[in-house]
Amino acid sequence: MTSKNRTLVNGKGTPALRFKVSRTKPNCFRHGTERWKRHWHRGDWFWNRMREEAAILVADGDLSYEQIAVRIGYARQTIAEWLKRPEFNQRVEQHREDFKREATRRGIADKFRRIASYQSDYEGTEVIIRERSADPTMAGVPGARSGLLVRAVKRIGAQTVELYRFDAALIGTRNELRKQIAQELGQWKEKSEVGSSDRLSELIEIARAGAVGLQP
Repeated sequence: MTSKNRTLVNGKGTPALRFKVSRTKPNCFRHGTERWKRHWHRGDWFWNRMREEAAILVADGDLSYEQIAVRIGYARQTIAEWLKRPEFNQRVEQHREDFKREATRRGIADKFRRIASYQSDYEGTEVIIRERSADPTMAGVPGARSGLLVRAVKRIGAQTVELYRFDAALIGTRNELRKQIAQELGQWKEKSEVGSSDRLSELIEIARAGAVGLQP
């Protein structure tokens, strides 16, 4: 490799540091516009932007080796040669571990958001029950204080009749929300595994509707 001395001069004409500039670059630095000063070396293996990007894409797993080669502008055979290098494979594994940790972190955050959403919906059903129980237009209706009755107006001949029925749909929604929260927390058990104590809240809900409905 041949080289020559070249002197840099700043804007004021003052001589700057003297250094050697190579007339030719090593083959490994001829691709693209990569700057060899930014490479970090390990023996005869060096890292550059393209190799780092290839390691990330291999770890990600969404692209084939052919697609990765096209993406970074190298031949498929070059990717295959890199995959034979322990340094390259170690970096791929590092990126995979990073991806797993990030996926776990996001998964936990998503779970908390889902639980918060289910809890908010459940609290919404509590508001419906409280407002129904305090509705003055339903005063005196048996079971109205439970907040679990639905009023419907039906016309029979020339008469308009008010009917009241137990809101099973609301109870079903509440039970489903409880189930969703329990599943997210890993506390849900199938019926074959559930004991009588696990169904206590459901029985209380049913008893609440029935018993209160008998009060004058």
